[in-house]
Amino acid sequence: MKTKIFFNCALVAAMLLGTCSCKLFFKGGDDISGKAGEVLVVCPTSVWESEIGTLLLDSLMQECPCLPQREPLYTLVHVPSDNFSQMFKIHRNIIYLNVDENITECKFNIQYDRWSRPQIVIFVSGHDLLAVYDLLEENMPRISRALEVMERVRVIANA
Repeated sequence: MKTKIFFNCALVAAMLLGTCSCKLFFKGGDDISGKAGEVLVVCPTSVWESEIGTLLLDSLMQECPCLPQREPLYTLVHVPSDNFSQMFKIHRNIIYLNVDENITECKFNIQYDRWSRPQIVIFVSGHDLLAVYDLLEENMPRISRALEVMERVRVIANA
């Protein structure tokens, strides 16, 4: 009887320890969502349908080298700014474009683990389409590299 009680207590303690240890090592938001290689582009539909959308599609959906079949580097998913809710904030890769005439200074910023972990969020803002396009074009190598590094980090962590 004592052995059975001890065994049950040890089992419960092991389960609690396993659950708590995961929480100790994983400090951040919720788990990420989205498929590997998927990038959420958050912007108004008018911005997505402009030259900016074409630039993103041409740059990030290039053919992946060294594969026996044609595959794009990334899959882009457009989400209108108005629909960007908490559900989308835990996505693994996000490019957030903000075009507003009230913005005085164009900005490009990469943040890691903002709403979830491991996550990359790339913010690009400017006062008009041309300013955002120029900023994106200038920083496209950095964007591609940052997305690639984050995807590799996730694959290594999962292995």
